[in-house]
Amino acid sequence: MSKRIFFSFTLLLIMVAACSTGKRQDKNDVDRKVDQLLSKMTLKEKVGQMSQIDIATFMKRVNPKGNFYGPYIEPHTLDPDSLQKYVADYGISSIFNIGFHGYSPEEWYGYMKEIQDYALHETRLGIPVIYGVDAIHGSALTIGATVFPQELGMASCWNPNLVEKAADITAYEMRASNLLLDFGPSLDLGKQPVWSRLDETFGEDVYLATILSKRAIDGLEGPDNDISDSTKITAGIKHYVAYSFPFSGKDRTPVWIPEYYVREYFLPPFIEGINAGAHAIVLNSGELNGIPIHSSKYWVNEVLRNQLHFKGVVISDWRDVEKLQYFHHVAPTYKEAILMAINAGIDMNMVPYDNQFMDLMMELVHEGKISENRINQSVRSILRLKYELGLFDKPLIDPKNYPDFGSEKFREVASQSARESVILLKNENNILPLPKNIN
Repeated sequence: MSKRIFFSFTLLLIMVAACSTGKRQDKNDVDRKVDQLLSKMTLKEKVGQMSQIDIATFMKRVNPKGNFYGPYIEPHTLDPDSLQKYVADYGISSIFNIGFHGYSPEEWYGYMKEIQDYALHETRLGIPVIYGVDAIHGSALTIGATVFPQELGMASCWNPNLVEKAADITAYEMRASNLLLDFGPSLDLGKQPVWSRLDETFGEDVYLATILSKRAIDGLEGPDNDISDSTKITAGIKHYVAYSFPFSGKDRTPVWIPEYYVREYFLPPFIEGINAGAHAIVLNSGELNGIPIHSSKYWVNEVLRNQLHFKGVVISDWRDVEKLQYFHHVAPTYKEAILMAINAGIDMNMVPYDNQFMDLMMELVHEGKISENRINQSVRSILRLKYELGLFDKPLIDPKNYPDFGSEKFREVASQSARESVILLKNENNILPLPKNIN
């Protein structure tokens, strides 16, 4: 009997070791592929991988000389000249946003097929594009998808399992739409009652927000963060850090709070999100105690990278590198703003409309102001994300393989979320002038 127990225990150890070795081999294999690809890339190709462009840049407009905001030709059509310029010639890494209305999974498939055809067949190295959208209450930019209450409503359920289920469904329906990067969940803390985007938080309680942050990421990426899974996507947690406590209450405006307050209240959900394995993070658009986060080596490099050990992709928010010049006035030129942001630790810039960022980045490298090693750090993270997503193996996803998209069982989870999110208030001392009987 003892021999049998010893044999079983030995076999168990061998199996555990084999599983562990398999995981290490997988990671090493990804790292090897990343290094091989990176070694073949030109500076222009690397800088392209650090660039994220709005889909509006590619849309055919009713007035071709009008601005990027349209109106667009219906049905929305991608412009081959723009695809050639940005996807083929510059080799941009990512596209994001929508053209003012959502698309069906089949329409998303059509757009992504056009985009990936240029990325895979019209570029030297064939690096696929990753598409990003805001999906913090369901894949709401896809027609027919399951939509859930905003995060504040989900927090009102006090039901972590339900939050994870909603995120799991969101990931499934994003995959069905070829949308593999979610700018979410939003891990901001809702402690500023006059802030206009309070609904994009899990509320004001740091403990509840921290618990729900982990469960949302588990739903989007899976508990083991295997984002190559055909039902999972990349979580891009936002907005790091203290975005949700603007002094004036106006969105994207300065925050003035002591650092201990940041660390005690606003940082814990992000710490939990990083520990939960989130692959990407989106930065705060505003200033924290007089320093724009997009230029802060302290908050991006020292705290996020060195103290919190975040290994994923750091993404700028909308036009926020450029805003260092014209809004925050900490850089005299856009070129200097880029230098500040890259040195702070940004990997991918949400540009969003043109090629200035890429051209100026190459100038900065040629001038010796940014080292190519620094560029390699960012590109390595971005390529690793794409490999881990399985984009190189399967750059296009057929929505026909997702029969549960918009299904009744998914809608029932949304319905349960809506019911559990309802909050009943007692009108004590008639503080609200409501009649006793309301028809």
